[in-house]
Amino acid sequence: MKKSSHESMNKRGKKNDSQVLQDADGFQAQGVSFEESAEKWRSGDTGKSARFYGRALEAYNQGLGKFPDSFDLAYNKARVLLALARNPRLSSNFPSTRHEALSEALLAHRRALQLRSDDADALFNTAQLLCLIVEDDDDRNWKGTARDGNAPQSTDLVALTQEAVMLLEKCLSIQEHAYQKTTHGPASQQPPDADQPVTAEAHAPPSEAHNQEQDTWAAIEEPITISSLVDTSVALLQAITTLCNINPSNDLKRLDDIVSTSEDLLQVRLSRWLMLALEEARSDYILAAANLRAALLEAQYRAGRISQEVYNKSLGDSFHFIAVQSESDVRGPSTLCAFADALLDFALAVEGEDGLSTIRWTKLTTALNCLTEASKNPRAQDLCRIHHARGDIELLRHSLSWKPDISENLRSGEVRLTILQNAEKAYRGATNFAKVKSDNAEASSAIEPMVGEAVAKCFEEDDGGPLIELQHALPPEHDLTKYLEGMVANSLISATNLELWKTEKRLLQSLQR
Repeated sequence: MKKSSHESMNKRGKKNDSQVLQDADGFQAQGVSFEESAEKWRSGDTGKSARFYGRALEAYNQGLGKFPDSFDLAYNKARVLLALARNPRLSSNFPSTRHEALSEALLAHRRALQLRSDDADALFNTAQLLCLIVEDDDDRNWKGTARDGNAPQSTDLVALTQEAVMLLEKCLSIQEHAYQKTTHGPASQQPPDADQPVTAEAHAPPSEAHNQEQDTWAAIEEPITISSLVDTSVALLQAITTLCNINPSNDLKRLDDIVSTSEDLLQVRLSRWLMLALEEARSDYILAAANLRAALLEAQYRAGRISQEVYNKSLGDSFHFIAVQSESDVRGPSTLCAFADALLDFALAVEGEDGLSTIRWTKLTTALNCLTEASKNPRAQDLCRIHHARGDIELLRHSLSWKPDISENLRSGEVRLTILQNAEKAYRGATNFAKVKSDNAEASSAIEPMVGEAVAKCFEEDDGGPLIELQHALPPEHDLTKYLEGMVANSLISATNLELWKTEKRLLQSLQR
């Protein structure tokens, strides 16, 4: 699932060393001071940074114990918890499990919204956290079952995503009102430049105003700009994309609502801000809009609302800008990966139609080329994911090479061997990057490509031996069957392949140990 990595880091308070812990402002200033220390060590010593973040949380918690109705304390606590949830290296220094950390962060955000339901930053951050929870659950429990009407926890995930969409719509409305009120008031004759700040009145409550007599602390407010509006617009499009992706295919009413809402946003409401945005913000919006259109096309095709021909042509139109040969973000690694994802989704969606093997092969090959180009770009961020996807696509192409309607030159043993060797190499690269990223050779992100590599070797050797060797090399808590069943669900291997490998006594015992 794709979504914005941005959250509002707008701290509510500024340090004053002379302030004592007699009121909410004192706890606020102490917490902000600890946060500033944490940020200084964030890139160098994550352990030390985490300890300062822990102290900041203690300050906010102590303050809330005495002043439970302080929005600023509640907001800053929630924001720190969200920042920690987004950074596994930092969160690994705390005893909470992933589920506990996300649950605590969500409770904190809900409390902040109870205290001030119209704060744009709190609305935005809560929506981002909800999307993070959905993405986290999707990665662990939904792989290969996202559009199954009977998929576990589907109702909860859809409800959380709907709430995120609602919060972002409210956030955008508040920002639009503040921006328009300021730029089109009596004192203003024309809109300011895209990077000219406009501070919303709603973001400067009296309790946060600078007190010249006491000089205690001042609010630090993030100004409303065109870029701010585009950021929220991008987050909203991403949340709707997620909702479209996880909406069960049998819920046609919600699909119609999503399509209607998306058309209004893309064609009317958001386009006005796009013209004034800076190039980088425009690139983010263009990519988010393309991802949403691709998700809508897939959902409509799976629901029987459009034909394969319409799906195919409209998908190309949605990513027409990918043909632009440019070093800008328009053809950056994020865009290339997004286009590859859309092509892969198409190839999987039309799998059940006869006579489309050549079209599917072409889409997968184009996706593979996009990922290869992205992997060579120095700005590429998630090389583990990129190489893992390359391995998956190679296995899909290997499966296609056995289809009777594929061209004869693609069915040769030489072509299949090359595909499997490329898959092994890609999975091996993903494993290496995962180990570096997680500092844990037994992390799930490292195990999955290891299983993929072993599967490719099984095909190459026509034997289940590589899987047996891998299972014996893994700790007992890693269930190889779970990973293999996930590959079946994603059409990387067939159920027949899995059963054939299981019929070997050694492999069956290995999988059940």
